[in-house]
Amino acid sequence: MRSAIYYPHLTITDHRLVKHALLLWDRLDYIVPEKGWYAERSSGGLIQEALSLIARQRAPTIEEQKSAHDRICELVRRHKDALAIFISGLSRAGDMNFREPYLVYPRKFLPETWEVLEEAGFAARSTQDGGRETVAAMALSMMVILADCMAGRECVTVTDRQAAYGALSGFLAAEAGIPPASTLEGMRPGLQRPVSHHPPVERLALISLRLIDVDVLDLRALIALRQREFDGDRSLRTMRHRYVESLKSYVERIQAAENLNDIQEVERQYLDDMMESMRQLKEEVRTGNVQMVTSREFVAGVSLAAAVATALTNPATALSAIGGIPVLLGLINLRSRRQERQRQALLRQPMSWLYRAQQEASRRR
Repeated sequence: MRSAIYYPHLTITDHRLVKHALLLWDRLDYIVPEKGWYAERSSGGLIQEALSLIARQRAPTIEEQKSAHDRICELVRRHKDALAIFISGLSRAGDMNFREPYLVYPRKFLPETWEVLEEAGFAARSTQDGGRETVAAMALSMMVILADCMAGRECVTVTDRQAAYGALSGFLAAEAGIPPASTLEGMRPGLQRPVSHHPPVERLALISLRLIDVDVLDLRALIALRQREFDGDRSLRTMRHRYVESLKSYVERIQAAENLNDIQEVERQYLDDMMESMRQLKEEVRTGNVQMVTSREFVAGVSLAAAVATALTNPATALSAIGGIPVLLGLINLRSRRQERQRQALLRQPMSWLYRAQQEASRRR
């Protein structure tokens, strides 16, 4: 659960999704029709800088396309009439009109998949860029199925089309057994039982991210933090992995939940535990600072600093100030011990990664 697959588009423009990706994932894959695919990126500036660190093209394998083909055929052949009625009853979700034509790069899917869709009246050939045309509802459904097949057991799927997939997920889960979209909005309010195939990592992550208010985090600060990780700061990587790993036990409990009330109780307990982790972390850092300020070495070091300042203006006292050099070295050693204690505290607590991100962003304001 250290990497994610983005869908349904070729470009990522959502600042919030990019921030989440920088905070959570080793890598963020986005789906392209084939290896070596080139597409001019519409996103630029900081988003492009962030994606250059963590984003990677990923083309579906034949096996993944076959898996998606089987599930799309299941949906179209066994639920054709219900699907047509469902799509006809959709209108809009945000800026998405579900019934308007939608172009899809054909090589994302097998030729046989398109044949099945054409026979069922859900797709047609397009004269634009050699693409295939379907309605937006079907295109989005195809992409969530493909992303789910590509994710396997070790990746999660993420999207910035929460509203659109929220409207689609109920039908896809109830009528075709297709998991609802894995979004940072998590489970829809009307859902009565858990049906998600993937661990709801994003849902739990969103709960903990509320403790630091991701919206106010500076994207530049998060980029700098990840860049330091890539440059060799292994403690940052350890903290981020520990945070993601801390989600696992709660994920297992959610997977075993029998109803929505059980899931909400697990989420409440998770929030309480993460709040306590953040409180303990801040207390350990604060205690370390207090212990340093009240220590004999610190007091002696401050006195030495005053003596040295006097010596600079009064040579007669310079020799006595020199005698305080061992105390100064002790002060430096004390600071090193304090930093080591704080480093150990950061490595222990699961919320240390988000705390560090928050501190980094505060320094840049």
